This record gives sequence, C-alpha cells and structure tokens, in this order.
Amino acid sequence: MNKIHFGLIAAATLTCTFSGMASASATTTNTTSTKVTTIQEAIKEAPLAAKKAKESVDALKKAEDTLTKTTQSATKLKQDSIKVLNSAEQTFQKADADYIASKAAYDAANKTLTDTKTVYDAANKTLTDTKTVYDAANKALTDAKATLAAAKTQAQKNLAQQAVNNATTSFNTANTKWSEAKTQFTTATTKLNDATGKCNSANSKLNDATTKRTTAEQARNKASEQAKTTTENADNLVKDAQDSRNQAKLTADNAAKYSVQAQEAANKASDWSTMKRLTVKDRSEDTNFLSILPQFQALVQKERVAISADKVQAQKVDFTQLFLTQKHNVRVWFLNEGATYKNQLAYEAIRGEKYDKGVAFENISCNSTRNKCEIGEKDGVLDSGDFVDLGSFKAGTQLNFLLKADGYSQTPKNGDIYGADASLNPDGLQHLMAWKIGNYLMMGFEDLRNGGDKDYNDAMFVVDFGKDNFKTAAVPEPSATLPILGLGALGMLKLRRRRRR
Repeated sequence: MNKIHFGLIAAATLTCTFSGMASASATTTNTTSTKVTTIQEAIKEAPLAAKKAKESVDALKKAEDTLTKTTQSATKLKQDSIKVLNSAEQTFQKADADYIASKAAYDAANKTLTDTKTVYDAANKTLTDTKTVYDAANKALTDAKATLAAAKTQAQKNLAQQAVNNATTSFNTANTKWSEAKTQFTTATTKLNDATGKCNSANSKLNDATTKRTTAEQARNKASEQAKTTTENADNLVKDAQDSRNQAKLTADNAAKYSVQAQEAANKASDWSTMKRLTVKDRSEDTNFLSILPQFQALVQKERVAISADKVQAQKVDFTQLFLTQKHNVRVWFLNEGATYKNQLAYEAIRGEKYDKGVAFENISCNSTRNKCEIGEKDGVLDSGDFVDLGSFKAGTQLNFLLKADGYSQTPKNGDIYGADASLNPDGLQHLMAWKIGNYLMMGFEDLRNGGDKDYNDAMFVVDFGKDNFKTAAVPEPSATLPILGLGALGMLKLRRRRRR
C-alpha cells in the first residue's frame, strides 16, 4: 500500500533543526531484569511450542520403541544366558552322577581288592605254614629211612620201619595239604591280580570322572556368573531405556502443557478486544502539533510507490533499544493512511517486571472528507493530527508499537500483527520504517503479508518521546538516499518553536 519517503533536504534540515536545540546522543541503560513476553513473542512462541510438543511426542514414540526393542533384546539375552546355564547345569549333573557312580565302583573295587588281599595273605600264610610242615615231614621221613637203613637187629628194623611208615603217612598228609595250599594260593593270587586290575581301572575311571566333574562345575559356575552379569546388564539397559522413556514422557507432557499455555497466550495476545483502549483526542486540542502537521504530511510518499529494500532496511527501528532516558508523557499522533484495511495500532511499555499495553488507535481509518489521505473513507474516524496520550512512563521504560492488519473489521481479511522485529512478523519481513526527527519518531507500516505494494504508508504515526529522551542508535536518521521532498523555512521555524516549549 502507501510508503513514506523523506526528502533529503527537508529531512536533513528538520533533523539539524532539532539537533541544534539539544543533543540527540543521550543514551540510556536497559533496566529490564525479568523477561516479559511481548504480544508478538507470545504469538511467535505458540507454533514453536507446538513444534516442540510434536518433536517431544516423536521423541517419546522413539523412546517407547527403543524401550520395547531393548526389553525384547534384554529378554532374549537373559533367556539365552539361562539356556546356557541350564545346559551347563545338566552337563554338571551328568558329570556329577558319573563321578558318584565311578566313586562307588572304585570303592567297591577297592573293597574287593582289600578282601582278596586278605584272602591272598591268608593263603600265602597257609602255604608257608604247610611248606614248613611239609619240610619237617620230609625231613622226618628222610631221617626215618636213614634209621631203617642203619638198623641191625630185627627189632630195630621193625621199630624203624614203623617210624618210616608213620613218617610217610605224615609226609603224605603234609604234601597233600601243601599241594592244597599251593592251589589256594594260586587261586588267591589270580583273584588278587584281577581285583587289582579292576581297582586300577575303577580308579582311572574315577579320575576321569573327577576331571569331567571339575570341568563341568567350572563351566556351570562360569555360566552362572555370565547369566548373572547378563541379567544385570540387560536389566540396566531396560532401566536406562525406561528412564529415557519416562524422561521423554515428562518432556512430552511438559511440552504439551506448555504448548497449550503458549497457544492460549498467543490467542490472548492476538485478541485485542479485551485490551485497554485509549481515548483518541481531537487534533484541535494540540495546536502546537497541528501547526507543524503539514511539514510531516509533506514527508508522506504517494500511494503504491514501492520503496527499495535497501532503503527499507536503512530505516529499521530497534525497539529493544528504545528506552526513555527520563520520565515522560508519551503522545502519539495519527498522520496518514494508505490502506483499505481498518487497521489497529497497539503499544507495549516494559520496565523491569512491569508491563503495560493498550490499543492506541482502534480504527485507523482516515476521514477523506476532511483530510488529504492517501486512501481515505467518508466514514473514517480519524483526522490527521488526532492523538492519544499513552501515559507517563518512568525512565528506563522500553516502548514498542504494533499494527494489527484489518483488526477493527468484524470479519478481518487478515489479522496479522506486525512490529519492528522482522523475525517476529508472520512472514519474517520488515513491515515498519521509522525516522528519528529530533525528538520525534515517525513510523510507517506496510499492512500486507510478504510486503504488499511496499509503500509503507498504510498507517503512519508520529510519536513524541520528549527532549533527548531516546537513543539515536535505536532509530535511524532519515536516509540520504531518499527522494527530495523539500520543506519550507516557515515549517522549520514552527518545528523549532514547538520543541523549545
């Protein structure tokens, strides 16, 4: 829609006039200690909060999926470790049973060996004893035979023969017993050798079973430790996943709650119907400004004359640096409009934790029957020079101004809210140009998204900040590249006269 252009000579002359009366380089410090959420910040935060809420829901879903997969994986790991442990336990039980059986077989074989050794020892003693008896009987027989051979008389021979007969009987008996003892000893020796062989075999099997049992026991113990470690690690993984899921759920719940709160705050910030309304005063009540009004009107560029991007950027205002140096009653004058919308102008005032806002002009529609408006209406409610007093603000107060596109209409065609901070505007573009002219701030808004016709004259205002009452760095001087729209000397005198009062 319409844009504001300052004349190079006029704007420069006007600025110099103000500067000559009082220094325009006074600076202030930001006294804001607690973050106050402004209207545009609240509106901007809602979609960001919604995005974060969605992202947190996605993160929660991911955390829940991770928990499910981790739980499944942990369960499988524990099941696998239990299977290994059960297999190791079964192997140990079998090895233990084999060991017990081998030990029993060895004990039996060892007892048999002991018993056969006892029989062998008895047979060996019997063999020795019968051999002694046999040797004695054999000697007695030999001696008896010698006596018989030496006998001379018949009586001696008969007696010796009887002795031989008796010795022969004893020898035969001893020989028989010795033969029996030898047979028994041979049998006992055979049994002893067999028992010894069986005992050695049983002992070998016992040693093998002992080794296998020891190996199986070690494997069972290792599997038990591994199962314990696996279970602990798996449980820790699940716990970590549960903690992550719980944290993600907490984050998602908080994000959802904050998103609702942010949306409510955005709705409240977008709804200006409940905002404080200021009383618009007729221009006739400020004759001083009325006298210089033509000079400001002369700076209004014609409708639908686009301003180049570099010139728009050159006249960018930074309201975050716009602090009052001293206490002052801030007044805002309606200057002109070049819009078909029924726009609204609001202000914000921030000082520390204190926050004030209100609608300065509820219906920015210029009455075309009484004013030379760029675009006016017969039923327009404003005349150029009508004004509102925002109130008296203490030093350190930060001011901000916002335009709501077609905000006064019952069925708004737009409803976008534009301010000086392009990053907070719906389209991310600059919608406000401003010029510091002495102690005045002149503002021009573009009310269409994506820049519209880029004329920046859809709603134009002049703000009185007071003498040397805002930073020069916050608002740029009129750009030297703007078109020349010269002002008369009479206007300069009127401006100078007003500022001296």
